[in-house]
Amino acid sequence: MPKFNWSGALRGAAAAGVLMSCLGGGLSAFAQGGRAVHPPDRVAQKTDVPPAPAGEPAASQTSPGVPAGLEPPPSREEGRDVVDTDEAQKSIEVPPCDLLQRLFDDRNGHNYLDDHGLKLHGWVGQSFTFNPDRPDTRTNGPVSFTDRANEYQLNQVYLIFERILDQTKDELQFGGRVDALYGSDYFFTTSRGLELEQDGTHRWNRQDGPNRTVFGPDNGRLHGFALPQGYAEIAGYNSSVKIGHFYTILGFDVVADPQNFFATHSYAFQYGEPFTHTGILWNYKLNDNWSLNNGIVQGWDNSDDTNDTKSYIGGVNYTNKDTGTALAVEVIHGEERLVFDGTSDRRGDRTLYTITLTQHLTEKWTWIIQHDRGAQQNAVARPDGTFQKAEWYGVNNNLYYQINEQLKAGGRYEWFRDDDGFRVLRDGEGADYHTVSLGLNWKMMDCVVLRPECRYDWASKSGNRPFDLADNPAGGTPIGTKGHQFLFTTDLVITY
Repeated sequence: MPKFNWSGALRGAAAAGVLMSCLGGGLSAFAQGGRAVHPPDRVAQKTDVPPAPAGEPAASQTSPGVPAGLEPPPSREEGRDVVDTDEAQKSIEVPPCDLLQRLFDDRNGHNYLDDHGLKLHGWVGQSFTFNPDRPDTRTNGPVSFTDRANEYQLNQVYLIFERILDQTKDELQFGGRVDALYGSDYFFTTSRGLELEQDGTHRWNRQDGPNRTVFGPDNGRLHGFALPQGYAEIAGYNSSVKIGHFYTILGFDVVADPQNFFATHSYAFQYGEPFTHTGILWNYKLNDNWSLNNGIVQGWDNSDDTNDTKSYIGGVNYTNKDTGTALAVEVIHGEERLVFDGTSDRRGDRTLYTITLTQHLTEKWTWIIQHDRGAQQNAVARPDGTFQKAEWYGVNNNLYYQINEQLKAGGRYEWFRDDDGFRVLRDGEGADYHTVSLGLNWKMMDCVVLRPECRYDWASKSGNRPFDLADNPAGGTPIGTKGHQFLFTTDLVITY
């Protein structure tokens, strides 16, 4: 196992100085901005996030009505929409980002959806990423979601229809949720058996588009449609049970734009963790501090049972309102099929755990650190024709500062080790990937957030370079020409 690359970390510190100058002018201008807007009282619908210390906006994990720039979640349980306690509700204020909900108002002051406990809401996320390398492939290498270089992206037009439940009530309630996504982000959130056939071809999104990954052309269209969630739910007596298709509980980055601080994503999110599962997930609230997750699913990003086995997913979450601490430890284990082109039935056990700690350091400062470690058996070819285990692991470190009610600043340093070249470039060569980001969240008005970000990536890799990808004259995988990359991304998120 390689040691941590300290020289790489020092290089990241130097890069942070460059990024700071990139954002310094904007930070100074925004900090002198206008009077803060105080949102009217409205409660969020979410659970295991400790309230912030006095004077700091509280975190929200699952209510997409909260603009980007409020606290990121301690775990990626974005889809869990069960109200925790009355006390927790009162601690969170949500601006009236409910344009779709208000369409169902009547002349008598009633709302059909409100009267039936239903909620209709969503957002639009759009971005532009400047890449000074101007790669021929118009891609930002292994950077995903904001993956297109020097062109506008309509990332997400997102719609949610749900019935929100209260798991603390001493009665059974029935509800559910359906999420629909249109935009360029569909490409990264598809599931075999739903949006994809087992061989990876698209079921309803066209195959003749310009989309590609670092592995080569995929022929997926640039914008498409995905159904990342669709499940029924039963709640009550401190329990909630989801049955269907839902987001993973591992990690703290999420697909939903308003729930993230940064416009770009970590390597752990894209390459180290699943996005969705299909199966059953049970959450049980032991007390005000502890809750448990347990479930059986079809594996990673699979809606069909591809190998006649199931995977276990579960973990434990701890929150302490007095100290402003949240800890999430989650794991998934099961057999995964590795070849889908019909040439082989190779498969092997895959195990991943994530540990995420969120700590409110002061009224202004919040620190989130995440560690992942994964392993896949029977993954990497040996010279003798057998296959060996592949591993990946890393640390994702985030620090946020709340300047005022309109402006928040943040920094991120991530080290991600693809030990056997199995998760990122899939070329069999181990590599360390580093990224340093500095960003701002500016709440321009209720429900509208602008998120500029400067990002520097570099990879400790002797073979195929991951950045400044050029078309391969021989066809197939594009050829990388650089081991580092600078990006400036800005996106605009409008919730409704």
